[in-house]
Amino acid sequence: RPTGYSGGGGKVDRRGVLWFLGITFAVTYAIELVVIAAGFRIEAGKVPMLVGQYVVMLAMWVPAVATFVTTRWITHEGMGGTMIRVGSWKPYAAILVVVPVCFAAIYGLTWALGLGAPDPQLTGFFDMMRATGADMASAPTPGVLVAILFLASVTAAPVLNGAIAFGEELGWRGYLLPKLVPLGM
Repeated sequence: RPTGYSGGGGKVDRRGVLWFLGITFAVTYAIELVVIAAGFRIEAGKVPMLVGQYVVMLAMWVPAVATFVTTRWITHEGMGGTMIRVGSWKPYAAILVVVPVCFAAIYGLTWALGLGAPDPQLTGFFDMMRATGADMASAPTPGVLVAILFLASVTAAPVLNGAIAFGEELGWRGYLLPKLVPLGM
């Protein structure tokens, strides 16, 4: 059992769980219905793709908001009960090594099996950018661009994606999971 989790045979806080789930699903579905009604589709629709993606990113914070509302005004237990902890630095260091190795292995396997081919000149990327209306005439050379994209993908991307996904982690894993532990691991 993870450190800090209590339970296993205890009672589930049904009131807190039901309020959390009710708020989370009601608000998320309301956001999604509004976006769909406005014309957002995965393929081209009335709502620009980027706007729809921003709305989806915003919706990822709904579980955190539901956690705050539930712990503040429904159960009055405060946010201290959420099980979000930073922990040791070692797993984070391991991830910095493991993820790039996994990406390299995936690319290598994809190329070895003939499912894709390296594109050192980034022709596909440049074509895609031009299709969106971007002027690629002043873009850096493919080698410089690959270096920039690689550095961004191992530094800025995890931070930005982590900030976006944290709302779901706080709600589902930090609040709901410990509440359900009395049902058993």
